[in-house]
Amino acid sequence: VIRPGDVNWMTAGRGIVHSERTDAALRARGQQMHGIQSWVALPENAAEVSPSFHHHPKATLPVHEAPGLRLRLIAGEALGLRSPVTAHSPIFYLAVEADADAAIPLPDDHEERALYVLSGAAMIDGARYERGRMIVFKPGARPKIAAAEQVRAVLI
Repeated sequence: VIRPGDVNWMTAGRGIVHSERTDAALRARGQQMHGIQSWVALPENAAEVSPSFHHHPKATLPVHEAPGLRLRLIAGEALGLRSPVTAHSPIFYLAVEADADAAIPLPDDHEERALYVLSGAAMIDGARYERGRMIVFKPGARPKIAAAEQVRAVLI
């Protein structure tokens, strides 16, 4: 069972078969789910690792908080935090919850970085980006990011 904020991390490696199922009672009464499924490529040297699956409850994931801001580190390392989720390459994957006008820090120790807006809107260097937008930052860029209104997003 996956609950809000939990992470299920699967590594395919040599190959994995899985099934996603909903309990019959939940199907009968109906339910709503909001989530994001991301695929992270394995580096060449890990392409044939043993397949694995790990569940990480929300409470086990580190959090960075500032006024009006909550960042939960799903995978990798960022902002002095390290996730218990095993990643085979240097990454960061942050769940962002920010109130209007809250500044959102962007880790700058990775060449490839992006922000995906799940709900609300973000301001990046004065431009507004609404729900459903992915903003890919140029290597070395140090944009000013803030919540234009209450926003949920992921920084990767």
